[in-house]
Amino acid sequence: MQDEIPNNFLNNSLFIKWVLHPDEESDKYWQDFISRNPEQLGEIYQAREIIFSIHRDQHEISPGEADLMLGQLMEFIQDDVPETSGGRSVSTRVAIYAVSAVLMALLAGMLLLNRHAKTELVSHQTGNGQIKEVILPDGSHVILNANSRIEYDAEWTEKNRNLKLYGEGLFRVSKTRDHDKFSVYLNGNLVVQVLGTEFIATNRNKGSRVVLNEGKVKMFLEERRNYGLSTVQTHESELLPGDMIMVTQDNREFAKSRVENAGELMSFTNRKISFDNSPLWKVDQVLGDTYGYKLEFSDSLLKNKRFSGSAPMDSVFVLVKAIERLYPVKVVRKK
Repeated sequence: MQDEIPNNFLNNSLFIKWVLHPDEESDKYWQDFISRNPEQLGEIYQAREIIFSIHRDQHEISPGEADLMLGQLMEFIQDDVPETSGGRSVSTRVAIYAVSAVLMALLAGMLLLNRHAKTELVSHQTGNGQIKEVILPDGSHVILNANSRIEYDAEWTEKNRNLKLYGEGLFRVSKTRDHDKFSVYLNGNLVVQVLGTEFIATNRNKGSRVVLNEGKVKMFLEERRNYGLSTVQTHESELLPGDMIMVTQDNREFAKSRVENAGELMSFTNRKISFDNSPLWKVDQVLGDTYGYKLEFSDSLLKNKRFSGSAPMDSVFVLVKAIERLYPVKVVRKK
């Protein structure tokens, strides 16, 4: 890479490539550049935000992230500015305070921009026992399970096929002419990315899950690096048809396995609720997620008892009555 970088980062192809498509080599180069030129951090942040806004790929920065970024930057400045034999000179301390003030102003401005420049979102939602099919602008289909929601940018384009899922849905993703990626954001920075395929994604209170029916998907965590200037993908895992991956609610533990109960997992797409030799603790979880019911157990050992049965989603009371007749449990509405 070249040694000297022009002051106008917006005209520098190396800088633009690093912001949009960072890799190990460019990360190291720009870390070294920042170490040698800490006074240009403000300009780097401004240029990065402009590039992201142009490419409509900017992630909202929360107040917590801003605090973390500022702390990292100030620690970096404190560590990297050399000291004289008698300590830091007055001019050096003034420079540090000046850079600190600029950074705080920049981060505050970025937060304000994020609050006031949010694009309009399109949202589709279901309630207890409801199923909804949604056709996205690119022709992809989503079947939302009960108590679920998807959100995406109203200015959806083939280059910006991103959405957020809360709850559960079956995705049938259409391929584009240019093989553009389709990304589903689950819990926080947990991402499912595909080109064209069919899969079930779940994002509930107990954690996240992805089950692949057709094609191939990649799952990863999207993490900020370089003082928030770039993102990298970690904990990558590829799924093949019949694979399932479970992720804990804190996104720390990943468990990959083969699907054994595909019919049960797919039943909501046929507007049915189905259990195939499922433990009652799982029945309790599913009824809570989709209908707002919960099972009250007289004995905790009952949670491992098994239950099989199915019914139309609008006739779930049939299953409820069957469970109450078979086991000493009571099914009640959650408060």
